[in-house]
Amino acid sequence: MNKRLPLAAILCVLSFIALSIFSQQSNASRSNQQESKQPKIDGQPPARAEKIIIDEKGNEISPDATSELKFVSGEVLVKFKREKDANDVVRNRKTVRGILQASALPDLNKLFTQFNVTEARKPFARATLKSLPQIVKLTAAAAKESRENTLALVSALRQRPEVEYAELNAIVHTQTAPNDAYYSTSGAWGQAFRDLWGLQSINVESAWDTTQGDNVVVAVVDTGLDYNHEDIVGNVWQNAGETGLDGSGNDKSSNGIDDDGNGFSDDWHGWDFVTIDGSPGDSNPMDNHGHGTHVSGTIAASGNNGLGIIGVAPHAKIMALKGLDQYGSGSIEDLSNAIIYAADNGASVINNSWGGSGETPNTLIDAIAYAHDVKGTVVVAAAGNTGMSAAS
Repeated sequence: MNKRLPLAAILCVLSFIALSIFSQQSNASRSNQQESKQPKIDGQPPARAEKIIIDEKGNEISPDATSELKFVSGEVLVKFKREKDANDVVRNRKTVRGILQASALPDLNKLFTQFNVTEARKPFARATLKSLPQIVKLTAAAAKESRENTLALVSALRQRPEVEYAELNAIVHTQTAPNDAYYSTSGAWGQAFRDLWGLQSINVESAWDTTQGDNVVVAVVDTGLDYNHEDIVGNVWQNAGETGLDGSGNDKSSNGIDDDGNGFSDDWHGWDFVTIDGSPGDSNPMDNHGHGTHVSGTIAASGNNGLGIIGVAPHAKIMALKGLDQYGSGSIEDLSNAIIYAADNGASVINNSWGGSGETPNTLIDAIAYAHDVKGTVVVAAAGNTGMSAAS
């Protein structure tokens, strides 16, 4: 199956990505559903120990606070020039004090001791692109103590000849837009034009004569999805390898087994990749913020059903990938993992309606390159939300 969207549908998604979706009348019911649909493992989920997030002044902040630069304190993403060196580090040999040691990199071990680096792992080990397994996440106890220590560790690692790049595990945020009303109404805010003016302005009806998104899977990497919403429930992607009954007659969607061998158990309608709250991630991508459902409806709300609105591609399927938490914040590590999952599991398009300050992290660039260059997936990002000219 051709995984690329026809040109008309791509243009629709690109043009309309910042416009709105579900009517305000659904907000109350959506909130109630979110409370009852949070991830459950053996009853109630365990309490989560939140990681520290640092702002540009070195202060601990809640993830929803505004700031020029945020990152997960004590975590650094490092790409080694050789996979051999990455493998050496992630073997997690340690001193009697628990300090990480690489057998063939004695000078690097001095940095590990200085900053009390205690853990290393490959966050993208499953990806087939050779460069991605060269990326290692280091966790340093000393760097957790202050912003300056984390920045100092990054700076020191960048001086190492075996390191291609080292960077913060940056925090990014949703890119928001106002809500809008129904496709057939006008003047909801006293304006003289139709409420869903965006759909008409991109001539979406002409595009629908060519395609409405049939056989297209759009992965929405965001705050999750209210997959029970009446205007999106019919367009939620399902993983065929995790639905139906297994050999023992158990439901594959809840049997605790990775039935399709993709590295994720029970991921029958997506995955929750959020780990900045201290959780390991799970198979329930329910939206507890609202932005992901908003974006998903803009793309693929069902049409001709007499409910709410219609999406740009009303026959497309939404792959729900939760990379942003309840505050609309997420780490580069988590979001990159979600992008890689989307590419590996058949997404035609990956939508990313979020952003941050500064240059794009190299880790994110590598993940996008994997999705586009290796897997042939169209990758879409939010733009224009700051009101700044591209020339500036």
